[in-house]
Amino acid sequence: MNDYLKSYFSTIFIIFFSLFLNAQKSSEVLHVSKLIEDITSCEDSMFQLIDTNVKFNPRIYDDDIAFYNGGNIHYYDSVVKSRGYTVDSEVFLKKVSFREDLIMTFRHIEFNKPVVIFEMDNWWGGFSNCTFNQGLIIINSNIKDIWFKNCSFDGVYFSNNNIGSLSFNKCSFNRENIFKSYQLSNIFDDILLGIIDNDSELINTLIIKECDFKERTLFTDSTDYQNIFMVGGEFKNVEIDNSNFNKAIFSSNKLNVKSRFEVKETDFGYPLGFKGVNFLNNNTHFDYSLISGGKICLRDHNSEDIFVPYLANSDEQLIDVFNYKELISVYNKFFSMYKIRGDLTSANQCYVDLKEIETKMLAYEYSQNKSLNKFFELYINKFLKLFCDYGTNPAKSLIISFYIIISFAVFYFFFFSSWDQINRGFLIKQYRKILVYLTTDKHLVDFFDENQNEKIQSFKEFKQELSEARNKLPLFFYLLSRPLYQVSIIKYKILKFFYKKSEFNYGEWKNYSFRNRVFKSLLLFSFITFYGLYLFLLRALNSFVLSVNTFSTLGFGDIPVKGLSRYVAVIQGFIGWFLLTIFSVSLISQILQL
Repeated sequence: MNDYLKSYFSTIFIIFFSLFLNAQKSSEVLHVSKLIEDITSCEDSMFQLIDTNVKFNPRIYDDDIAFYNGGNIHYYDSVVKSRGYTVDSEVFLKKVSFREDLIMTFRHIEFNKPVVIFEMDNWWGGFSNCTFNQGLIIINSNIKDIWFKNCSFDGVYFSNNNIGSLSFNKCSFNRENIFKSYQLSNIFDDILLGIIDNDSELINTLIIKECDFKERTLFTDSTDYQNIFMVGGEFKNVEIDNSNFNKAIFSSNKLNVKSRFEVKETDFGYPLGFKGVNFLNNNTHFDYSLISGGKICLRDHNSEDIFVPYLANSDEQLIDVFNYKELISVYNKFFSMYKIRGDLTSANQCYVDLKEIETKMLAYEYSQNKSLNKFFELYINKFLKLFCDYGTNPAKSLIISFYIIISFAVFYFFFFSSWDQINRGFLIKQYRKILVYLTTDKHLVDFFDENQNEKIQSFKEFKQELSEARNKLPLFFYLLSRPLYQVSIIKYKILKFFYKKSEFNYGEWKNYSFRNRVFKSLLLFSFITFYGLYLFLLRALNSFVLSVNTFSTLGFGDIPVKGLSRYVAVIQGFIGWFLLTIFSVSLISQILQL
């Protein structure tokens, strides 16, 4: 019996002792430097740490201070760098908690296998100059703040985490290795640069600053696919600044930004997926020039079609009315945001892209139903795009109107106008005068007198009538009449004086010597050239004024042109009325948006 009791109590003791050891293991305490030492010295295929509290106490472990974020950071950074930490084992941390008031930074560590973290608690710190050659995965963790600076990732995965601030600064993202984890299946496709997805929890702030997202290098024979970086879920603030997505795709799925959404100085080489996006209109800063020209799209994150952006730019896509309306809704969200913020330039660019999509849908609908109504809807939209960018650019409509005025003026230039009366008969008449001038002893002043004879005679008659009625008129009326005659006769005398001084032909042409003929020929050629230029400018001015008058429909009584040009003037008047109406509406719409 005693032996039995001894055996029984021995068994109980062993069981309780084992439980005690297990309890110690589940509440294991590990210092920061010891954690790094264990990870970097692990020679197994996987380093695993579960249910552990990580402490910080430099008085017990002097090396703990090397991973503290305060103090002489530059000194300890160089110390850690000199050690050249390399981890060749997969790192798996689960239910590892850290001291709440401890700010740590892991520096200069190269992880050659996946780093997988589950249910981490109270982390407050970051990674500086670290390399994750097979990716970083953090899931279901409670993190105060976590930042990455000058780090390199071969894939990053954040899901369902409660994070105060998640920041990537001067980091690079690439896929050069196939993801292989002992704990997880292939959570990364070979084209995923990263996923930051929080369906159930909230990341307070996400910052991506001065980061570079690399071109696809893994399985490059698949040329139809590019690396992709996906963001989705709820965020309070999102900031993307001065980053490079030229060689990779940025896509969001049900992105819900509850406060500030800021994107600036970032290059996007591929259309951005904005399926289910939501943001505050009055607290979003997103320069539309970064995504103008059709870079807004929808991407299906649940299938391989994620690499085929829905842009509503083909018949196959336009058939999908649901996605078409969803894409229009996304454009309208951006358009409303720009209007509320008073960014008229971005609002106009966004509206033009929106109308471009609507015009493509009209073209598709017309191809399916060639009705007269669809025809006019389609070509009115195309015309509005050409003339005034769908009403957003009244200056463009003015420029096009000016070109139209010039075109009609060129046409009128070659047709007779009663304003200048320049035609073949007029030119022949002037040429005959030159013939008479060269073959007779008639002078220039004689031609002037012939042209002005009727006017001079009327001046003389006026003077005579005024003298005969002098005693019959009030004195003030007579005194006012005299200057009128004198001004008219002075103008005549001045012009006659210039004609006399311009005389160069004294006698008949045949009587001149060869030397005089050459000299006078040059003078005559200069005169004819000057006179021809004068007639050309006069005709051009009259044609331009006629075109402006007709286009603007100001009205001038009888149309001063005949024949074909009269009918053309009527057509131009209708065109001018139509285009100026559109210009007015376009201008008013821009004024009302201010």
